[in-house]
Amino acid sequence: MIRMISICCVLLSLLPRIAQGTENPPLKLVFFDAPPFSWEKNGRVHGLAIEILNEVLVKHMKINVEYAILPWERAQIMVKQGAYDGFLNVPTEPRKAYTVASQESLLTFNFVLFANQTNPHWTELLEVRTIEDLKPFNNCHVLGTHWSKKLLMKGLKTYLVKTPRQAIHMVNMKRCDTFVAPLLIGTWAVNKLGLQKTVSGIPEAVMDQFPYHLMISNQSRYEKILPQFDKVVKKLKNEGIIETIQKKY
Repeated sequence: MIRMISICCVLLSLLPRIAQGTENPPLKLVFFDAPPFSWEKNGRVHGLAIEILNEVLVKHMKINVEYAILPWERAQIMVKQGAYDGFLNVPTEPRKAYTVASQESLLTFNFVLFANQTNPHWTELLEVRTIEDLKPFNNCHVLGTHWSKKLLMKGLKTYLVKTPRQAIHMVNMKRCDTFVAPLLIGTWAVNKLGLQKTVSGIPEAVMDQFPYHLMISNQSRYEKILPQFDKVVKKLKNEGIIETIQKKY
């Protein structure tokens, strides 16, 4: 009898924890391998996006967050199906069909053209300013990105890869002529691959500029956090905290 009472006491003591775990599952956000924006090392996800989201969601909003890295096309499908709660990216029309985006953006990226300086078309590539200008070239992009879909919708010759580093490698090998990417991400890939002498971004060729928003699945219980998220982000922007984090990268 005493043993039974002891077991019951232990089970009762665990009930609040069990209930808490049931009522408050972690906010599950998914990214793809695109350092320094997001990447995985030793089972943990790191990057500029993660550090900013931790500042907002974990430190200031006290939300338990889990991050994962998946191929980008699959990551978006998983959010659409409700397996993950959301991601931080550009609120395109297809994505807005299954998510709700924050009003406040966390980051804004300039998308520039990366090319090989030894490419025989280098002179022509320096003149590229619009997506239509890419028509004569072999283009490379990451599967699932809005830019890869723009290229395909325009009917441009496009090779799809899984990561920005693979795209930069293709440009270096001259298997592709172009890769349009956020300057930060493309430059990081060039430096990590040690290709500074051959591959470079063309600063004048700003092809796009996009704000990145937190996007939560319309199936997720965490959709309701967005108004508070916007307030916290606005406050941290005014205090210069988000800018300080961004400067580290």
